[in-house]
Amino acid sequence: MTLDQLDQLLAEWKHRTESATAGLLALRALPTYEILTGGQCQLTGITAQKAAPALRSLEGAWLDYGRIATAVDQAHALRTSMPRFAGVQQKIDEIAALLTNSTTADSASPDGNLAIRDLHAHSAAPALPLLELFDRMNTAFIHARDVILGIAAAWESLDTGLPPARRFVEEHADETAFGIPALRHALDELKPRVLPDPLGAADQFRREISPRLAEARAAIAELDRRRADFGPNLALAHAMLERLIALHAQSEAAYAEHREKLTDCASGELPVSGQRISQVTARMGQIPGKSITAFVCNELDECLKELGNLTSLEQQILSKNRAPLELRRELRGRLSALKAKAVGRGRAEDRDLGALSTLADQLLYSRPTPLNQALATVAQYEGRLNNPERR
Repeated sequence: MTLDQLDQLLAEWKHRTESATAGLLALRALPTYEILTGGQCQLTGITAQKAAPALRSLEGAWLDYGRIATAVDQAHALRTSMPRFAGVQQKIDEIAALLTNSTTADSASPDGNLAIRDLHAHSAAPALPLLELFDRMNTAFIHARDVILGIAAAWESLDTGLPPARRFVEEHADETAFGIPALRHALDELKPRVLPDPLGAADQFRREISPRLAEARAAIAELDRRRADFGPNLALAHAMLERLIALHAQSEAAYAEHREKLTDCASGELPVSGQRISQVTARMGQIPGKSITAFVCNELDECLKELGNLTSLEQQILSKNRAPLELRRELRGRLSALKAKAVGRGRAEDRDLGALSTLADQLLYSRPTPLNQALATVAQYEGRLNNPERR
């Protein structure tokens, strides 16, 4: 190895040790590390299962770092004291050997504040080439860093997610629907686990509580929207009820008129049951204007639906009962027009037409009217008028 190559190797190791120093010190300076090692809480659950091995890995990383740093410092010291002429190559070889050959396990000790008992794998490990020792240190550091940062992230997520969740259930403390009571119970149970087991608590919050919370928020938002529409919908329901009552009265009158004035056709269709109208009227009377819960909104929706169905049905019945009566009026008007047409054609004295006209008048103005017979007679009159030769 040449002197330039040695200097390059020393520079590489200087960079490695400086990066390792920065990473290890930054990790140790984290508040999460201080909490985990300062005796502030007794870890439990998943966090305890992951934190203990991670902290042991970090202490092992510090041990390896101390050995690496000692070897690199010794190499720099030898390079600084290297003679300028005689024995240069021998010194180069010594320094190169120091940076590439095996290191012993008792070169240094970490500057730590955590008593670790399970460091046998490091303290009694066989000597390793410096680069392999560095890789082992780096692997242990990455494992410890990932666990510690994961715990920090879990605490942060709980600090972010729990307060608004708690505010939400407290703001809706009187709401018994949408799983609010169960959510409050789950949050109460989760609270004491936040500090000793943030990983387990965060996982439970993410998998179990957060989805239920989202569903409850969506349901409450929908309820708020329905509450905003409640006043107009209640007014609409009362207007629909008044219209239904009036329509029912018209339907009853049409049904009675149908049965009184017509025969020889369908006897008419019964109006909507007054009991159904009374029932929806009673339900409407029980809907409060305040304390609008999901149940109240659902009850109003059901009343609106029932009112719509009854109104549509009553309108159909009214139309069916009125149709024959309107046909009778139409036949009376048509017969009058046909008579005028007969006069215009000079057939007013036609004996056959006169007989049909008299019969049609008797049928159409009798009570009850045999509508089918009257319809056939008017049709016969019209046919006879338009076809004089027809017998």
